Amino acid sequence: MPLLAVGVDQNLLSSKNVQTNVEEVLKVVDENYVYPEIAEAMRKFVSKELLDGNYKGIHSHKALITKLQSDLRAVSKDNHISLHLAKNALDRNTHIQPIVKSDDDFYVGLVSEKTDRKKVGYLRFDKFSGDVSTKNRVVAAMKELEGTDSLIIDLRENIGGDPNLVAFLSSYFLDKNTHLWSVLDRNGKTVFEVNSADQEQKYQGNLCLLTSQKTYSAAEAFVYTLKHLGRACIFGEATGGGAHLVHMERVNDEIDIRIPVARAYNPITKSNWEGTGVIPTVNVEASQAKSAAVEYFRNRDN
Repeated sequence: MPLLAVGVDQNLLSSKNVQTNVEEVLKVVDENYVYPEIAEAMRKFVSKELLDGNYKGIHSHKALITKLQSDLRAVSKDNHISLHLAKNALDRNTHIQPIVKSDDDFYVGLVSEKTDRKKVGYLRFDKFSGDVSTKNRVVAAMKELEGTDSLIIDLRENIGGDPNLVAFLSSYFLDKNTHLWSVLDRNGKTVFEVNSADQEQKYQGNLCLLTSQKTYSAAEAFVYTLKHLGRACIFGEATGGGAHLVHMERVNDEIDIRIPVARAYNPITKSNWEGTGVIPTVNVEASQAKSAAVEYFRNRDN
């Protein structure tokens, strides 16, 4: 039973409380993290930090989760790991970090730079939100872009989100029932496979995707999948390198942890983009990626 009582003042954590909370977090990591051997390495590192006195002086849950998250990430190199105060967790059950809808994260139109004869569409997509309204916006955008000869999808600010929306968007560019990726559990067993849907409307034109170091998680799944299926040319920078699926797990009454519990597996590469990111077809600074893609389309027209 946890030694930390509900309602304890945040500023009055004792060293015993700190140790108990750390042990409870590590237990969740041991039982859930996608790579058991890395979970063991995280435990050893944090335990040594405790032993060396590097958790002394911590007297609040906020300070504790900041230090502990930093230590877990230092070992795992996995930025999907995040610790949260339970009172701030919007949904303690979801595997997708809640994303607030904004009209500023989605733009559809034509590129300002004109090619000689062809019409180039442009879709900036900053978040793969799980909100149903985002799916409706995708449908409307793809309808609007139907008459274009080529399309640029800008993911340079896209931090990820709902993989179901990734599969939905991917289906506009691929044949029905194309194997997109599989999901493997921590024992390497296939949990499920993700295939493209039967989209009535298909986009047949040329496709370029723009990336940056900020492009992450579900956005990387979209880029990686279309790149290795030979459907899209990628312009920009190597992406952030997060290929894990996450759950929000309850640690105790005060702390939640968002932790990777499974990993993506590409049937073509037999791997994924974890740690390395998606390597672009044409490596340019993110700020120059759009212009480079437009020039690419212009040269294809000539």
